[in-house]
Amino acid sequence: MEEFVDAGKKERIFLKEDLKGVEIYSCPNNISVLTNPTNKSLEIYCQEGQKIKRNTNFIKIENELISFSFPFKVIEIDKENKEYFMIILKVKK
Repeated sequence: MEEFVDAGKKERIFLKEDLKGVEIYSCPNNISVLTNPTNKSLEIYCQEGQKIKRNTNFIKIENELISFSFPFKVIEIDKENKEYFMIILKVKK
């Protein structure tokens, strides 16, 4: 399900999507923040700075592998997983 979340400024309007328990907040500048609101068990199979090809599994949540239909670069991983667990940048091929 998609919805828009207004964070106060035009450039901070996020598109919120839910994918198998991962909430994705995407900005118009192609930066997205991934959260785990249900605190399900999470395994990360990538590292900061890594480019991930589309349809490549990069995390596992509750024994379910997750991939995206677009390529992206991992900008930051928060191992504490307090507010978010990953920031990504959508890239072209």
